[in-house]
Amino acid sequence: MKPSSSKQRFRPLCHGLVALTALVLSTPAMAGGQVPFKGTFIGSSTLVSLSTDDFPILYQTNAQAGLATELGSFTWISSFVADVSPFFNPGTGNVYATGTATWTAANGDQIFTSWKGDLIAPAFNDEFEQHTVLGGTGRFTGETGSFTVTRSGDAGTIEGTISSPGSNK
Repeated sequence: MKPSSSKQRFRPLCHGLVALTALVLSTPAMAGGQVPFKGTFIGSSTLVSLSTDDFPILYQTNAQAGLATELGSFTWISSFVADVSPFFNPGTGNVYATGTATWTAANGDQIFTSWKGDLIAPAFNDEFEQHTVLGGTGRFTGETGSFTVTRSGDAGTIEGTISSPGSNK
């Protein structure tokens, strides 16, 4: 029997390493661990559009600036649908809304969320929104998480957790 050369002995190991490398490179980047996501809205909300064609159902889009961890300075734009009947029928409960939002960092990277929330009766000045992260662009590609937005008038706070997939890039 002929002794095998060192090239032949390492050939299976090289094939294994090539296959492992191909597998690792073909797997999408895993989202990083969850990190705190906190922030505040700055200034007043701007009405972008409003449709009352199906009154008392409103279709509305608002925008506002803010500052948050992971995003830094951001612009928020949200489109939502709300039944405002409780405004006109006191004692019938909160105004309930559902919508989507885009959170855009100063460099253009974005986080996308869907949300549901309540405008709290009887004064209808306080709002509570629960956001679910649907993904994002740039360093937020593959983003996950959830957070709440609590507002009183235009003042609002953000608190929850999001993944940090950009930390793996």
